[in-house]
Amino acid sequence: MRHESSVIEVKNTDTSGAVKPVGKLRDKYVQVYGTWNGATITVEGRVHASATTWKATSGGTLTSDGVISVPETFADLRLTTSGAGGSTSLTAYIAGFDVSSD
Repeated sequence: MRHESSVIEVKNTDTSGAVKPVGKLRDKYVQVYGTWNGATITVEGRVHASATTWKATSGGTLTSDGVISVPETFADLRLTTSGAGGSTSLTAYIAGFDVSSD
């Protein structure tokens, strides 16, 4: 296993970012930082790519710079922004251990 980290899209308006495949990652974490201006970020996942229903992770939400643990075995993640103001400007990363490199 090796540690892997990459950008995950976070929108600066009230909408969801692009879907990020994360099925090969174990012990996942999402870090978000920047100018929040009232925004809330919810990390959502789904078990299979054909699913249309998304579930918020048990790690909670972020309203300021921080890290959320994603203990669920989701195949895909996305970040959903709500309450964003005009100057919201956020950056996000997903990290975990790549089990496909064993």
